[in-house]
Amino acid sequence: MNEPISIALADDNYIYRVGFKRELKKIEANIKLIFEAENGEDLIEKLKSQRPDIVLTDMLMPRMDGVDATRIIKKEYPTLLVVGLSEMHTNPYVDDFIEAGGNSYLSKESLHVDFLNAVEDLITTGYHFNTTFTKEKVESVLTKLGKKLILRDGKRFSEKEVLVMRLISQHKTINRMAEELNMSVESIKKYKASLHNKLKVKKDSEIMAYAIKMGYIDMDE
Repeated sequence: MNEPISIALADDNYIYRVGFKRELKKIEANIKLIFEAENGEDLIEKLKSQRPDIVLTDMLMPRMDGVDATRIIKKEYPTLLVVGLSEMHTNPYVDDFIEAGGNSYLSKESLHVDFLNAVEDLITTGYHFNTTFTKEKVESVLTKLGKKLILRDGKRFSEKEVLVMRLISQHKTINRMAEELNMSVESIKKYKASLHNKLKVKKDSEIMAYAIKMGYIDMDE
């Protein structure tokens, strides 16, 4: 984890948020908490202006719980990684959380023990599995939804790169991309060049194939 990793924490328990920040300072890793939220609505509002790599959200919160917040997050920001938190090792809402698009589930009690492993797995593959959030359970829930579990290959892309990747997959011209993303043509060219460089490919069709394979776009949508 050489590149900086940004996280956000949503929990209605102020004492827990204070404790989490205290524990995070003890970790010798390039991880930064960029904001905290006290409920799901607060989380969704703050995501409009700040985008972390990973969101940690309590499963049960007033005004909007973690499952409903995850559904909105995955609709608005599909590649944002979301981890569910709970006081319990097992939780009746885990299946709902997976259906909503959750990427891992941790008990608050074990978070300080498993946190770094979880972050590394999430950044590398897009998921972190454990005894509660097992690979088999995730595959089972996704299968019922007609989807497949897709693990990423460790490559990291900026939000703008992902947006450009999707527009490439829609066969949009550079001028059209610039118009839709409210960016200059030169900026679009730079993001395209960055994608070609990171993926070590020469053709846009290869970017599209990669985006489909890694789940950055869904051709059924």
